[in-house]
Amino acid sequence: MRDIPIFSTELGVASLTLSQIPYSGKAYIRIQDTAQPESFIDECAGFCRAAGADSIYITGHSICEKYKEYTSVIEMQCLKSTLGQTDAALFPATDETLSGWRQIYNDKIVKVPNGAWLTISDAQMYLKDRGLYFVHREGKLLGTGIVCGNELQWVCAVVPGGGADVVRALCSCVTDDTVKLTVASSNEKAAVLYRKLGFIPTNIHSTWYEL
Repeated sequence: MRDIPIFSTELGVASLTLSQIPYSGKAYIRIQDTAQPESFIDECAGFCRAAGADSIYITGHSICEKYKEYTSVIEMQCLKSTLGQTDAALFPATDETLSGWRQIYNDKIVKVPNGAWLTISDAQMYLKDRGLYFVHREGKLLGTGIVCGNELQWVCAVVPGGGADVVRALCSCVTDDTVKLTVASSNEKAAVLYRKLGFIPTNIHSTWYEL
């Protein structure tokens, strides 16, 4: 199922994320412009339900605040020099290991609020334009991650207590002085870890509400 970047009707314009419906039953609506928000939201939601969505989340308009808050996506930053060192090693994912990397990602993402299932084609595209990594220590897998520029786009620990080493290892790929990441406010365990490592909230990227 494909996303609809521009969903336009006489009531307004929105972007619809439908690609997660087959995997999680979730659809996401980002309102871009509307003069009749309540009617337009009903129209968008009806389309998502017809596509098979069980749960629908919305952002992009002040009227969304009347619904129950689902999660906020918080941007955080940290000076790389304050993170400390780790002896964990990075191993880039390859065409041969991509399926294993993707399986770990998808096994974990179902527990992440606002997380998106990664299809085979998406994973192949990611492999071409950003860094996908396994993090090991002495042959033991600690976790995985995605690095793009100075941003950690995915951090995943697969062993208890491994999160700090995974973050530090991934940050070794960042050449800038500052490292950025985002975390869902409802993902409290990850948010606590990032704060302990020195990451500071700098902006609320978006807040999603449940219809």
